[in-house]
Amino acid sequence: MIKTTGSISRTGFRLLRYFSTVLSLIKARHCIFAHSRSFRPPRILPLMLLKPALLIFGLLLFPSSLSYADQHREECELCGMWIDQYMSTRHVITLKDNTTKSFCGIACAAKYLNEHKGRIKDVKVADFLTEKLIDAYKAYYLEGSDIPGLMSYISRIAFSTRGKAEKFQKKHGGKIITFEQAFKNQLSNPSSDVEKKPVEVKPRDKCPVCGMFVAKYPKWIAQIIFKDDTYAVFDGAKDMFKYYFNMNKYNPSKRGSDIFAIYVTEYYSTNLMEAERLFFVQGSNIYGPMGKELIPIATEKRAMEFLNDHHGKKILRFNEVTMEELK
Repeated sequence: MIKTTGSISRTGFRLLRYFSTVLSLIKARHCIFAHSRSFRPPRILPLMLLKPALLIFGLLLFPSSLSYADQHREECELCGMWIDQYMSTRHVITLKDNTTKSFCGIACAAKYLNEHKGRIKDVKVADFLTEKLIDAYKAYYLEGSDIPGLMSYISRIAFSTRGKAEKFQKKHGGKIITFEQAFKNQLSNPSSDVEKKPVEVKPRDKCPVCGMFVAKYPKWIAQIIFKDDTYAVFDGAKDMFKYYFNMNKYNPSKRGSDIFAIYVTEYYSTNLMEAERLFFVQGSNIYGPMGKELIPIATEKRAMEFLNDHHGKKILRFNEVTMEELK
């Protein structure tokens, strides 16, 4: 299935514009020479058949250009997410045979490092502010800030100097640790890999964002479960994300680092699943209890099918959702 992105659309438009220009030039040439008595229309391809032929040719090339663009985007070695979307958290591991492996963040990098200990030559991480790669062993990691984690509910981001880390810490919280500590903590408490069952929604449980009784909408339920076993429930993924991005407003006593698990109801199975593992279709014609909704779907293939069937605008992973996408 072809993925759609901004860069792909531009490629397609260039192709279509090219064919349109060619067609216009041929038409103009036909009109100019048609007034000449010596002009004889070409017999190879009648003009009336040229436009359909060019359109078919363009459509044949168009999918090829789309798939080519996607196939050449660098992916995370473990989860498959595109690296260019996570330039500020990426890790690059060089093996002893000088091959390199790229990862979206420390969650995936730590798993790979743990499984290939004897093969590692070098580890680099992106400075969160400049996105430049630095030696991971010399980096200063900030753990547990209010920056959302990637493939983990606890964020661990790196800085090239302690001064940068301390300045960022004053505004966003967290504690400064070494790469070795970040690696150890990620493996001992990965959050995204720890099983914690969804809570049973009570009849009087209300969505803290819109105030509706959540139990009335079982096909749309979303949940945030905290480490202290308290929770918040929602009547859709959209309100869950609004709460997630504005906990200071809806629950001032909690921070992102207090979250243990996030669940949303998968559209087709109607089962509660971990939000980080799903794909969210934005802008479709399927509405939830609160109107326009982000539709959670288990696989990318089914998400693409849903997007095409229900006129969706884009597919987002958990960490790609922003407040702007919720409007």
